[in-house]
Amino acid sequence: MNLDDQQDRPSGADEEFVQLLIAEQHRLQHYILTLLPNRDAADNVLQETNIALWRKASDFTPGTNFSAWSRKVAYWKVQSYLRDRQREKVVFSSAMVSQLASRENAFEKKADEKSALRHCLSKVSGANLRLLYERYTEGCSIQAISSKVGKKESAIKVQLMRLRRKLLDCIERKVAQKSPGN
Repeated sequence: MNLDDQQDRPSGADEEFVQLLIAEQHRLQHYILTLLPNRDAADNVLQETNIALWRKASDFTPGTNFSAWSRKVAYWKVQSYLRDRQREKVVFSSAMVSQLASRENAFEKKADEKSALRHCLSKVSGANLRLLYERYTEGCSIQAISSKVGKKESAIKVQLMRLRRKLLDCIERKVAQKSPGN
């Protein structure tokens, strides 16, 4: 292998960045389409975003939330696109794009929380899972559950409170793992 061949090969960090960027393409495209009504414009902004991300690759800290970082770059590319197109008749205002971006971020947060809930519920034991199912899916009263399992209502309330607390802690930890800077 000569020296020229070695220069053409990406470093391990470059390969990792490219893998993150490729994995993020669908989400970035969806995000940009949420902010721009025109598919062609969204595709152009996605391309500009990819170029900017590649140029800023050294600014990304491995182990942090690549999705959030790349969406922020995409957000500013959309803003730039809108600023450049303000002379056209139908264009979303900057305020409208900010509002749509906030909604998209809230939607993603809810999706992350639902995913975390599913993960955390998978770790709950059978009896506790049945208790949660009866109370929150079937809508059974504390009294009905108490009669069914032969425990005092106060014991059922305490058990549910502990389960909710454990689930909340688990969900918060899981969501925090996806947050920027973690």
